[in-house]
Amino acid sequence: MLYDHNWDNTAYAISILDDPEARKYVLGTAFHAYAGSVTAMSEVHKAHPDKAL
Repeated sequence: MLYDHNWDNTAYAISILDDPEARKYVLGTAFHAYAGSVTAMSEVHKAHPDKAL
């Protein structure tokens, strides 16, 4: 799993998943609900629907 942090910085997770070499080692993205908005998960899912949340 990638990221395992709050909803407030999706750019990092998306940048890793955008990298063809890095993404093959990633099952999905993990989040904590401490900060940010739940809609952040939708942003990551829209960008990479083939990866788990």
